[in-house]
Amino acid sequence: MIFLILRVRVNHHLRISNKDLAISKENTEQIRKQLALINTMLRHDLANNFIVIKTALQLYNEEKDEKMLKEADIKCDNGLELINSMRELEFSSGDDTFLKPIDLKQVIDKISPEFSSMKIRLRGNCKIRADEAFESVMHNIIENAQSHGKARNIIISFEEFSDFTEIKIHNDGTKIPADIHERIFEKQFSYGEAGHTGMGLFLVRQNINRYGGSIYVEDNDKPGVTFVINLKRA
Repeated sequence: MIFLILRVRVNHHLRISNKDLAISKENTEQIRKQLALINTMLRHDLANNFIVIKTALQLYNEEKDEKMLKEADIKCDNGLELINSMRELEFSSGDDTFLKPIDLKQVIDKISPEFSSMKIRLRGNCKIRADEAFESVMHNIIENAQSHGKARNIIISFEEFSDFTEIKIHNDGTKIPADIHERIFEKQFSYGEAGHTGMGLFLVRQNINRYGGSIYVEDNDKPGVTFVINLKRA
């Protein structure tokens, strides 16, 4: 009888240990995926900055246009800020409690100077639950509209519901065919004159999913393209 009781207790402790190991394994895998995402984001965004810097310096050497030096300087600052932001994000890897209130207007005000040739308008302001990577999310959406859609104007609006906020980012660029609205978020998808939509939109969706939200291209007959993001209210 004593051996039976001991056996039951041992089996109980083993089940608890196995459950703890499974949870630990799941958490480790979640952290690994987030660190891989941070690494991909950093390489993608820094590569884009370096391309702009190199192009600006080449134009300055040819034309001696001081504006090109300013453009290169802005991208250098952006790269340094990006590294710092990703470092903070790395510290919070695997911890959902690190999602915090993010002010949409502050994000737009911060990235707008990098798109001096575009007119970016934000109608109102709101706060959503995200982290430092949300700046990269908005930057990639606007950059994609500029470089691939040849857009000149961006209008950002939102609507708040009981537990989430719907953000719409509309641009006046080239319309995206309805049959590839979902495919543009795929990692290796290629389309258009440039031959690709870039890694940017894939990273955008990965981050929005990480926040527990969603993103899609709105189906409508209006000119241009509208991205719709749903995120938890702050």
